[in-house]
Amino acid sequence: MAFQIQDDLLDFVGQEKELGKPVGQDIRQGIYSLPVICLLENQDNDSQLKDLLASRNLSQDRLTAIYRQIKDREILDDVSRLSKRYFSRADSFLSKLPPCRAREVFSSWAFRMNGADKMTSFQLKLIAMTTMLVDHVGAVIYPDILGYRIIGRLAFPLFAFLITEGYRQTSSYKIYLLRLSIFSVISQYPFWLAFGFDSGLNIFFTLALGLLAIYLADHYQDFLPVIILAGFAELISTDYGMFGVLLIYLVHLYRDEFNRMLLYLAGLYGAFYLLGGLLIQLPGDLNPLHYYIQPFALLSFIFIKYYNGSQGLGIKYLFYLFYPLHLLLLGMI
Repeated sequence: MAFQIQDDLLDFVGQEKELGKPVGQDIRQGIYSLPVICLLENQDNDSQLKDLLASRNLSQDRLTAIYRQIKDREILDDVSRLSKRYFSRADSFLSKLPPCRAREVFSSWAFRMNGADKMTSFQLKLIAMTTMLVDHVGAVIYPDILGYRIIGRLAFPLFAFLITEGYRQTSSYKIYLLRLSIFSVISQYPFWLAFGFDSGLNIFFTLALGLLAIYLADHYQDFLPVIILAGFAELISTDYGMFGVLLIYLVHLYRDEFNRMLLYLAGLYGAFYLLGGLLIQLPGDLNPLHYYIQPFALLSFIFIKYYNGSQGLGIKYLFYLFYPLHLLLLGMI
């Protein structure tokens, strides 16, 4: 029972390689998994939802709309708790068996299937915040020690991934975008204070433009909004600029195909930083090594690989507040 419930959950939050089938395959084939059944029970008289579920040709946009309804009602959390209860019951029965290899194998399997050996989004945020803090301390206090900047490369891909995850799970895309926009304004003065008033716009602007890009690309089924918004990010000099928006879009587009996503992102880093460092005249005050260390960011996908699809500790505004506050402290040093 626990295995079946976990399989139902993975159809919404898993990755294609992990599942052995495309994410959302069950719902596209008209198979009502437990989260969908729970959604229908919560909306008995919603004929529009039933018509949507009856369609065999669900677009990604419609699939995302169904997912958001399920997420908005905390159905995935309820189903996950039910799965954990079954795993706990299974574990209690296993504990009554005499110690043997078979018991160890089943206990280990239950532990892994329950996602206890993987990472939550909260843990990913902590890693992203920590590596970002190390990067900024290096930039402001120890600019000649390259190790700080190498560690810091891991932060942005993690935040990019979390933006795509937030987009999938948010109950209101507009409120999510508004929140990012408000904190982009709040964080701008601390950003300038820490890095100088000629340092462009902070990372919240990039994240907001990236979120807008993936929404418009999904809504219109067109890559053009991504190109326009990436160019706009470069024009107004947001942190990571065009590269940042493109990275967020590629993570969103291929996040269910981990190896393919990694391949495309490696190409993006190579084109922008390795090849770009050779072809583009760098500003005289920028150490070329800072250009060539950017691909170390790909190491962050080791953590993303082990993301289990769950939220973990729900402190929504931790990063939103941490970002301007730590910049303000660094700027005052």
